[in-house]
Amino acid sequence: MILIKLNVQRIYYVVRFCIIVSSAAFVAQMFDLMFFQSTAPGPPQMLTLTEITDKNVLVTWKTPLEANGIIREYIVVLYYNGTNNISGTYSTNGNHLKKYISDLKPWTSYRVTVRGYTVDLGEEASSTFKSKEGGTTF
Repeated sequence: MILIKLNVQRIYYVVRFCIIVSSAAFVAQMFDLMFFQSTAPGPPQMLTLTEITDKNVLVTWKTPLEANGIIREYIVVLYYNGTNNISGTYSTNGNHLKKYISDLKPWTSYRVTVRGYTVDLGEEASSTFKSKEGGTTF
């Protein structure tokens, strides 16, 4: 088996085999099969939302079971729940497994997604929550 890495983005394996047919004329045929390995990470594990207030939430997660390379960063996207309208997009270093979001609106439903990034954007983990009711200001 031969491992070949092309342009740092795709890894594939080449398996070479030979079929020999016995006959009056000797015939041998070489074949190469290529198998590609995914470079996109699986979904982050154990996505947790804590410290939820009217303005803040702490988003934490564990590394994916299948990183498929070195995770360079995580992309955290905050959506208004029930829509695809993005409230905010945040990035963290691949070593940081949490993001503190501090620009929520009171009493609003949200959906949070987290994806790892190697050289490809990985599968997402998601969760929903509702921010707390805001305090009264006079």
